[in-house]
Amino acid sequence: MKLEKIWIVIGLILVIGLLSTSFVKRLVTTSVTDVYDRSMENQEFARLNKVDRLLEDKSGREARQERGQGTGAGGEAEAWQNQLERQLDVLEQELDEEEVQALFERQMEWTLECEEQNEKNASRLSSGELTQTEYSALQAQAIRARCYELAAEYPEILGEVKQ
Repeated sequence: MKLEKIWIVIGLILVIGLLSTSFVKRLVTTSVTDVYDRSMENQEFARLNKVDRLLEDKSGREARQERGQGTGAGGEAEAWQNQLERQLDVLEQELDEEEVQALFERQMEWTLECEEQNEKNASRLSSGELTQTEYSALQAQAIRARCYELAAEYPEILGEVKQ
Protein backbone atom coordinates (compact mmCIF):
# COMPACT_ATOMS: atom_id res chain seq x y z
CA MET A 1 0.00 0.00 0.00
CA LYS A 2 2.70 2.50 1.01
CA LEU A 3 4.87 1.42 -1.93
CA GLU A 4 2.00 2.10 -4.32
CA LYS A 5 1.55 5.56 -2.85
CA ILE A 6 5.25 6.27 -3.23
CA TRP A 7 5.11 5.26 -6.90
CA ILE A 8 2.06 7.43 -7.42
CA VAL A 9 3.77 10.42 -5.85
CA ILE A 10 6.86 9.82 -7.97
CA GLY A 11 4.66 9.52 -11.05
CA LEU A 12 2.85 12.74 -10.22
CA ILE A 13 6.13 14.56 -9.79
CA LEU A 14 7.20 13.35 -13.22
CA VAL A 15 3.90 14.45 -14.71
CA ILE A 16 4.50 17.99 -13.58
CA GLY A 17 7.00 18.06 -16.44
CA LEU A 18 4.91 18.12 -19.60
CA LEU A 19 1.32 17.74 -20.80
CA SER A 20 -0.35 18.19 -24.16
CA THR A 21 -2.83 20.87 -25.07
CA SER A 22 -5.39 18.41 -26.39
CA PHE A 23 -5.31 16.34 -23.21
CA VAL A 24 -5.75 19.44 -21.07
CA LYS A 25 -8.53 20.82 -23.24
CA ARG A 26 -10.39 17.52 -23.05
CA LEU A 27 -10.11 17.40 -19.27
CA VAL A 28 -10.90 21.02 -18.63
CA THR A 29 -13.72 21.53 -21.11
CA THR A 30 -15.64 18.33 -20.51
CA SER A 31 -15.13 17.16 -16.97
CA VAL A 32 -14.49 20.34 -15.04
CA THR A 33 -17.08 22.56 -16.69
CA ASP A 34 -19.85 19.95 -16.72
CA VAL A 35 -19.18 18.77 -13.21
CA TYR A 36 -18.73 22.29 -11.88
CA ASP A 37 -22.17 23.35 -13.12
CA ARG A 38 -23.84 20.39 -11.41
CA SER A 39 -21.99 20.61 -8.10
CA MET A 40 -21.70 24.24 -7.04
CA GLU A 41 -23.17 23.47 -3.63
CA ASN A 42 -20.26 21.13 -2.87
CA GLN A 43 -17.87 22.61 -0.33
CA GLU A 44 -14.87 21.11 -2.11
CA PHE A 45 -15.83 22.91 -5.32
CA ALA A 46 -16.16 26.13 -3.37
CA ARG A 47 -12.69 25.57 -1.89
CA LEU A 48 -11.20 24.80 -5.32
CA ASN A 49 -12.90 27.89 -6.79
CA LYS A 50 -11.30 29.95 -4.03
CA VAL A 51 -7.89 28.54 -5.04
CA ASP A 52 -8.71 29.44 -8.66
CA ARG A 53 -9.53 33.03 -7.73
CA LEU A 54 -6.40 33.41 -5.59
CA LEU A 55 -4.18 32.09 -8.36
CA GLU A 56 -5.87 34.31 -10.96
CA ASP A 57 -5.33 37.35 -8.76
CA LYS A 58 -1.70 36.39 -8.15
CA SER A 59 -0.96 35.69 -11.83
CA GLY A 60 -2.59 38.97 -12.83
CA ARG A 61 -0.35 40.89 -10.47
CA GLU A 62 2.73 38.99 -11.67
CA ALA A 63 1.84 39.59 -15.30
CA ARG A 64 1.58 43.32 -14.70
CA GLN A 65 4.91 43.29 -12.86
CA GLU A 66 6.67 41.26 -15.54
CA ARG A 67 4.97 43.15 -18.41
CA GLY A 68 3.50 40.04 -19.98
CA GLN A 69 6.40 37.72 -19.27
CA GLY A 70 4.58 36.12 -16.31
CA THR A 71 6.29 33.41 -14.35
CA GLY A 72 3.28 32.43 -12.29
CA ALA A 73 2.24 29.30 -14.20
CA GLY A 74 4.90 27.16 -12.54
CA GLY A 75 3.65 28.31 -9.16
CA GLU A 76 0.11 27.48 -10.21
CA ALA A 77 1.11 23.93 -11.08
CA GLU A 78 2.72 23.57 -7.67
CA ALA A 79 -0.35 25.00 -5.94
CA TRP A 80 -2.67 22.60 -7.78
CA GLN A 81 -0.31 19.70 -7.07
CA ASN A 82 -0.60 20.53 -3.37
CA GLN A 83 -4.39 20.51 -3.66
CA LEU A 84 -4.32 17.16 -5.45
CA GLU A 85 -2.05 15.63 -2.82
CA ARG A 86 -4.36 16.98 -0.09
CA GLN A 87 -7.36 15.34 -1.76
CA LEU A 88 -5.56 12.02 -2.19
CA ASP A 89 -4.47 12.06 1.46
CA VAL A 90 -8.06 12.69 2.64
CA LEU A 91 -9.42 9.97 0.39
CA GLU A 92 -6.77 7.51 1.53
CA GLN A 93 -7.82 8.10 5.14
CA GLU A 94 -11.57 7.95 4.52
CA LEU A 95 -12.01 5.16 1.97
CA ASP A 96 -11.80 1.47 2.74
CA GLU A 97 -8.75 -0.47 1.55
CA GLU A 98 -10.31 -1.76 -1.68
CA GLU A 99 -11.58 1.69 -2.65
CA VAL A 100 -8.17 3.21 -1.92
CA GLN A 101 -6.50 0.62 -4.10
CA ALA A 102 -8.95 1.31 -6.95
CA LEU A 103 -8.45 5.08 -6.56
CA PHE A 104 -4.69 4.81 -6.72
CA GLU A 105 -4.89 2.49 -9.73
CA ARG A 106 -6.99 5.12 -11.54
CA GLN A 107 -4.56 7.79 -10.37
CA MET A 108 -1.68 5.79 -11.82
CA GLU A 109 -3.57 5.50 -15.13
CA TRP A 110 -4.04 9.27 -15.13
CA THR A 111 -0.34 9.71 -14.41
CA LEU A 112 0.63 7.39 -17.27
CA GLU A 113 -1.65 9.28 -19.67
CA CYS A 114 0.04 12.49 -18.60
CA GLU A 115 3.47 10.97 -19.14
CA GLU A 116 2.51 10.00 -22.69
CA GLN A 117 1.52 13.59 -23.36
CA ASN A 118 4.69 14.66 -21.58
CA GLU A 119 6.78 13.11 -24.34
CA LYS A 120 4.82 14.93 -27.04
CA ASN A 121 5.09 18.27 -25.31
CA ALA A 122 8.81 17.81 -24.70
CA SER A 123 9.39 17.94 -28.43
CA ARG A 124 7.04 20.92 -28.79
CA LEU A 125 8.96 22.75 -26.06
CA SER A 126 12.37 21.98 -27.53
CA SER A 127 11.24 23.00 -31.03
CA GLY A 128 10.05 26.36 -29.76
CA GLU A 129 6.42 25.65 -30.60
CA LEU A 130 5.64 25.92 -26.88
CA THR A 131 7.11 28.43 -24.44
CA GLN A 132 8.09 27.54 -20.89
CA THR A 133 5.20 29.66 -19.59
CA GLU A 134 2.68 27.85 -21.82
CA TYR A 135 4.20 24.56 -20.83
CA SER A 136 3.79 25.36 -17.12
CA ALA A 137 0.24 26.58 -17.70
CA LEU A 138 -0.65 23.26 -19.34
CA GLN A 139 0.67 21.44 -16.30
CA ALA A 140 -1.38 23.57 -13.95
CA GLN A 141 -4.54 23.12 -16.03
CA ALA A 142 -4.22 19.34 -16.12
CA ILE A 143 -3.67 19.03 -12.37
CA ARG A 144 -6.49 21.52 -11.72
CA ALA A 145 -8.82 19.40 -13.85
CA ARG A 146 -7.89 16.28 -11.88
CA CYS A 147 -8.69 18.08 -8.61
CA TYR A 148 -12.15 18.97 -9.90
CA GLU A 149 -12.68 15.39 -11.14
CA LEU A 150 -11.91 13.99 -7.69
CA ALA A 151 -14.19 16.58 -6.06
CA ALA A 152 -17.00 15.45 -8.34
CA GLU A 153 -16.31 11.77 -7.82
CA TYR A 154 -16.12 11.96 -4.01
CA PRO A 155 -18.33 14.92 -3.01
CA GLU A 156 -19.52 13.27 0.19
CA ILE A 157 -15.96 12.83 1.45
CA LEU A 158 -14.08 15.83 0.09
CA GLY A 159 -17.05 18.17 0.58
CA GLU A 160 -17.08 17.49 4.31
CA VAL A 161 -13.41 18.23 4.95
CA LYS A 162 -12.77 21.28 7.12
CA GLN A 163 -10.79 23.98 5.36
